[in-house]
Amino acid sequence: YYLTGNLSVSSGNAITISTDDVALDLNGFTISSTASSPTGAAISVAGIGLTTRQNIHISNGAIAGTVTYTNGGFSGGGFAEGIDGASIVSGRISRVNVSGVGDSGITLSQGDAATLVDSCTVRTVQGAGIVANVVANCSATQCGLTGITADVMRNCTGDSLGEDNFGCYSTVALGCYGSAISNSGISTTVATGCSGYSAKADGFFAVDAAG
Repeated sequence: YYLTGNLSVSSGNAITISTDDVALDLNGFTISSTASSPTGAAISVAGIGLTTRQNIHISNGAIAGTVTYTNGGFSGGGFAEGIDGASIVSGRISRVNVSGVGDSGITLSQGDAATLVDSCTVRTVQGAGIVANVVANCSATQCGLTGITADVMRNCTGDSLGEDNFGCYSTVALGCYGSAISNSGISTTVATGCSGYSAKADGFFAVDAAG
């Protein structure tokens, strides 16, 4: 499946995926919403009850809401979620830019899941930036909650503006930078070549660190 032009909605979800084995190429186009307050998702991957989704691939485009961050707070409309894929247990999101949404940017399943977010950017989201099993070559900045959460992250930048949240939170971090307000910029178990900043806590926390 692929887009042949920009897609705009006035409320709710723009695209819903409700089956396995789907590849969606945004083809360089933008999905946007004109809703006055955040609602729906640009791309919702629907799992009913305990149903999970497998082999979902989304690539090559942008998702835009109208949420901004000024004077210490978020406001605006558009989508609540960029890619709502918590039901995805295997799949990849690549080369997708998300901005200005009222909750999370890109959310996939973690833990035992085979999920990867690669070469994506998320900016100005009121919730979490990126959540997946593996996150590589990504940035998530101006996030209301934790910037990037992953089991393994490499070459990433995460930034949180929220109290008690992290810039980057992982088990393994390689070549990453995180910044936060009141918690650690980066919190991980194993780190190589990482650094961080926090206004009120440790800029960088790791059980085992090198470089």
